[in-house]
Amino acid sequence: MDKYNNYNDFNEIEEYVNSSVEARPQSDAEELEKRQAVRRKKRRRRRRIFLILVILIIAAVLSFGVLTFIDKKGYADIETIIVEGNTYYDTVSVLETSGAVTGEGLLSVSDNDIRSNLEKLPYIKSAKITKQFPNTLKITVAERIPQYAVYFGGFFVYLDDEYVMLEKSNDAGELKIIEGFVPKELSLGKVFAAEDDKNFKLAMKLSDALKEKGLNVYKVSYRDPLMRVYFSKNIVCEGAYDNLMKYITELNEILYSLSTQNIERATIYIGDNGYISFSPKIE
Repeated sequence: MDKYNNYNDFNEIEEYVNSSVEARPQSDAEELEKRQAVRRKKRRRRRRIFLILVILIIAAVLSFGVLTFIDKKGYADIETIIVEGNTYYDTVSVLETSGAVTGEGLLSVSDNDIRSNLEKLPYIKSAKITKQFPNTLKITVAERIPQYAVYFGGFFVYLDDEYVMLEKSNDAGELKIIEGFVPKELSLGKVFAAEDDKNFKLAMKLSDALKEKGLNVYKVSYRDPLMRVYFSKNIVCEGAYDNLMKYITELNEILYSLSTQNIERATIYIGDNGYISFSPKIE
């Protein structure tokens, strides 16, 4: 009986082994087919990408050839130059500085050269060049706007909000006056750098902070170690930079009080620890 059972067990094992052997080739064939399908898909994708690149290269070469032909034959020569965005400089000045002229090939003219030429002008912040096929060149400039007038040596130097020096003038106009600083170098179109640049930047920072609080500053004058802020020719506040910055709110309240009392002449002193004094005199 045991022998019979052992014989049956052997048959079952043999059948299992045979079935596994028969199933394995089929499973391997399916896996091989899947791998081949993935490879074919990747090859097709590479061929498509290569074909697209070839088409783009051919199109670029043909386009370059056509544009070169048009340019050499004069079919795209500049006939009209449009200038926009200029207020300080007149159109003639912009055109002369740009170097762009009619009759030149629209496609061959250098955008970078025109832009570089124009941005050498102190008031020109940026220049955009647009080529309108077939015969129009458009120049759009963005000009700097003067915000400050730095007084030294008997004249004013106008600065924009980035402290770029724009022009010299005998008059500050309506600009905020900054006084008490000497430039290291006077070169229009360059950023203003004072010999005492640390306190210059503090004075500008103070001026901007007062403006943010709604205070209209007429002039900021630096007299080492104090700063004097003029809210008009006859309303002055004096103190160290740190104190002035710290007590802006209190200063605003004092100025409002002076206004309501119709006081038009005063000097306000802001000292350490919030000590504030007032005098009707202007020194």
